Amino acid sequence: MQMFQKGRSMIEMLGVLAIIGVLSIGGLLGYRRAVNNHQANQILDDANRLAFVIMESNQAFEPYNNITGLEFTQTSPYFMNAFTEATSQQFAIMVTNVPKGVCEALVPKAAVEYKVRTLKAQSVQYPEQVSVYGELYDEQNTDICNNDMNDVVLYFGDTSKQYNPTGEEECNSYSDCPHGSFCMFTNADVGECRSVKSFEPETTTMSDGNTWTRSKKAGLDWWSALDWCYAQGKTPVTRTDVGSGCASEQPCSSTIISSIRAIWTTTTATNYWLNSASDTAAFVMAIWATDNHIGSAGKNRIDYYRAFCHQ
Repeated sequence: MQMFQKGRSMIEMLGVLAIIGVLSIGGLLGYRRAVNNHQANQILDDANRLAFVIMESNQAFEPYNNITGLEFTQTSPYFMNAFTEATSQQFAIMVTNVPKGVCEALVPKAAVEYKVRTLKAQSVQYPEQVSVYGELYDEQNTDICNNDMNDVVLYFGDTSKQYNPTGEEECNSYSDCPHGSFCMFTNADVGECRSVKSFEPETTTMSDGNTWTRSKKAGLDWWSALDWCYAQGKTPVTRTDVGSGCASEQPCSSTIISSIRAIWTTTTATNYWLNSASDTAAFVMAIWATDNHIGSAGKNRIDYYRAFCHQ
């Protein structure tokens, strides 16, 4: 009697394994999309609750200052910073270090799905505008989450009041410019509005655990560098923040400087504008391959200067 063994061929088994692999990848991608959407919804819920707290506080916030001292507990894992715009009823909420996938889920939701809320018996758009590193989201500009980690800003209130009412290009601070822009000074008194993103903001976590941002593109003078930071709701770095107590024009060292060198420098010098420890003067920190110096303003060419900010 001839016996026949029933079974699967190698090709059939490979086909089954391929199908399982495709389904597994599809399942992982679906899971990642679900996580991104969940975190985006968390951010939006937190932003709306924080906006409600800000509006209900009835505090007379000064324009262009951080909003602090409010009782608020967030559920999303991303740092939020609220700051005022042109009036106490116009403010923005910045969400920092948002991963690309979460950012791509968050921005269209914030711009479309969360349009109208009723707050204090008046209809308020939530939010009016959304930007990533100064680039506004709209129907013609939807691809703005271009970095692995992104800073997303949600603008609340009547944002039409944020624009320069005269329509002129000249400015004295970022408050004279459209959202996502800063004042790049041509002299000590007047400047021109430029996009924050045009100087390529790069954000990372430093050795002190805080989030710092620099302009990857150089060419900013001191006033422009400060305004570039303020336009993002950030604070210019000081000599105290750098952690160096060295004398001017002398080699310096600190944990932060080592961290900066490891992340952002090459064999050529990288120069950053700094305030003094008391925020009353301008200094340049030059980081070289072998040593570092902190000197007074004007010691190096403007072509190399970069802005340096932190939360």
